Parts: sequence; structure tokens; C-alpha cells
Amino acid sequence: MAEHTETENIEMGATDATKVAGNDSGLQNPGVLSYALPESVCGNDTRSRVSPASNFPYYWVCSLRMTIAGSNFIGSGWLCNTGSTKFDVVATAGHCVFGDGAFATSMEVIPGRDVDEAPWGTFNVATANLRASANWQAGGGDQSDFDYGAILIPKTGILGAMGVAVMSDEALKDRVTTVSGYPGDKPAGTLWSNGGPITEATAHKIRYMTDTAGGQSGCPSYTWSDDNIIRGIGIHAYGGCPNASVRITSDVWDDLVAWGNS
Repeated sequence: MAEHTETENIEMGATDATKVAGNDSGLQNPGVLSYALPESVCGNDTRSRVSPASNFPYYWVCSLRMTIAGSNFIGSGWLCNTGSTKFDVVATAGHCVFGDGAFATSMEVIPGRDVDEAPWGTFNVATANLRASANWQAGGGDQSDFDYGAILIPKTGILGAMGVAVMSDEALKDRVTTVSGYPGDKPAGTLWSNGGPITEATAHKIRYMTDTAGGQSGCPSYTWSDDNIIRGIGIHAYGGCPNASVRITSDVWDDLVAWGNS
């Protein structure tokens, strides 16, 4: 990794589990407000269900339920270790927090969700604690390179976080990455995972033939880094076979850190 910023993985603490209220079956991802092309299964569906989702490293992946432009949607996010002592930072796609010219009016975050089980509880986050990249908010033309954001949960002392790596082109070449999130084409609230080699790394995106579906937007694209620690390297957001993540570059990392300290 010629250029990188990394942080250690932090384990989740103990808290009272709860049940997820309501039914989000059949809800779409808010990406439908921005993209014509859905996230895609590329050939045979090779995703595997993760249950329980409270095991390492899946407990860092979060099911999201939000209201944008008056409609209810689902998405995914992941607890990202920015080093903030003020907030637990959930990285996600920009379109999961900001769409149709405005931030979501409601946001529920459920780490390690497994159907209706919420082993670390659920967190309802105010609009004031949602962030999206400046380019994504500005809109106009194709802003998919900047489709990333964050959800800020006041520091709980119980939530851990996944480390992050900003990797060089050479380090990303043919690297195996895993994408784990909450797709809308599977039973509501179930976590699914799939992995494979990166097929292309551009200045702003990582592409792969890994199977995904709407609802997984915002989930992590992660890898075992050279020091044998799992680190997030992208924020999944697009379909098309290859599917793609926003690549975590120095600029993306700087935004995540700044938001965590805001």
C-alpha cells in the first residue's frame, strides 16, 4: 500500500438485545431515486446468508431503514473506525442519506441485524446527524464517483468499528474483496455476503462481479490487508455487472474523519 490510512479493528461491547419493530419487506433502496440500473446478481446467485449476524466481522454491518422524499426505503451501512471520540460513524452510500434534494427525514440503524433480532439495539438518528459528500449534494450530471455519506451516532461505548485502508492501484489489483449487506430480494432483515477479485480500480471506484441487490447500497467492500486485519476499502453503491463501490481514497477518508469530529 503506497498510500494508506489505517485504524485498528475495535470489538463490539455488550448491551441489551431488542427486537426490530415493523416490517420492511418489499421496500426498495433509495438508489431508485438516482440510478436506472439496479444492483445486480451476475449469473448464478452465489451469495451466502450470514446467521447469526452478531459474529465477527459481520456485527459491523448495519441494516438501515430510512424515509426520503416521503417514501420508506432500506439500505446498508458499516461501522467505520475514524478515531472519533464523539460519534460512532456509520459509512454508507450518499443516496442512502440524501436524495431528491434533501436529507432523509428519518433514519434507523440496526447493527448486526438478523431478521427481527437486534443484538446491540436500534438507533434512531436525527437528520442533523446525517452527512453526504458535497458533490453528491450538489447533484447535476453524473455524481456517482461521490456517492458516499455517513450517519453519526452519539458515542455509545458499546459499538466497535472496522478499520479502513486507502490502497494504491497496485495493492488493489486482483485483490479479493467481500461485500456484505442487507439486500431487498432476500427475506427482510437477513444479511448476505459474497466475495471475489476486483476486476477494475479507477480513481473513484472499485468494480467486481460480486453478487449484490438493491438494499446492499452503503455496505462495506472489505479485504484482509497486508497486516492480516480486515479493513474497509470501498462503500458499495452501484449495479451493472460489474457492480461497484465508491473507492475509499484519501479525500473520502478525510470526509469520514471530519464528519466524525463535526
